[in-house]
Amino acid sequence: MKANGKTSVIALSLLMGPPISAGASVVDILTRDFEDGLMGASAISTPAFNTWVNIRPSTDASNGASGLATFDRFFSSSFMMVGDFEGNISQSNAGTSTVSFALNLPSDLTSLTIGYNWVFDTNNPSNPSSDLFSVEFLAGSTVYDYLQGSATSLTPNRSGVVSTTRGTFSLTLTGTALSDLLTAGADQIRFRLREDNALNSSAVGIDNILITGLVPAPVTLALLGIGLAGSVVSRRKARR
Repeated sequence: MKANGKTSVIALSLLMGPPISAGASVVDILTRDFEDGLMGASAISTPAFNTWVNIRPSTDASNGASGLATFDRFFSSSFMMVGDFEGNISQSNAGTSTVSFALNLPSDLTSLTIGYNWVFDTNNPSNPSSDLFSVEFLAGSTVYDYLQGSATSLTPNRSGVVSTTRGTFSLTLTGTALSDLLTAGADQIRFRLREDNALNSSAVGIDNILITGLVPAPVTLALLGIGLAGSVVSRRKARR
């Protein structure tokens, strides 16, 4: 039997079907390098009467005078400072400073990668456990704090001045950890520094925050459909 044009069109559309996922696309979720001089934060919280969250120039990443800690030349460009004003961690203070950035996580994420450069300084390395630097996801009042808590592994590197830990943090979330965030509706990432008492004065430098995700890349089966349709026509011709 000879197939008419209408039947061929219907067959082809059925073969093409709805879009399917093949491969993945990278989506940018948050990028902050602070070179524009803007914080870009959704919320900032510091102890009363303090403004200990600000952007510092790269010159503040070099050693200053005795007693002035400025992040051990770690940063080569502008960076975000959380803690004592201008990075002077000899200044006594207590309380919690936080900086939050808004996130818009696609519901179809298959992985989420978080990266940033960081330095944690304290002027009391003999008793670092009272101060804590952490990075958390927020979903309303729910806190997911499995990203980083780094104050308990300080290694002194400037004798008589401070103790410092530093590094480039990178973590990719998949599976249950990621689905928990998506289900809860996580919409913020928060950088948090807790300073418990005046004897443990601390500061944190953060730079090059980059959060990306992978989502399915939708494609159609157009080529496959055309190929199958051509195969059907060839078979029918062979039978005649």
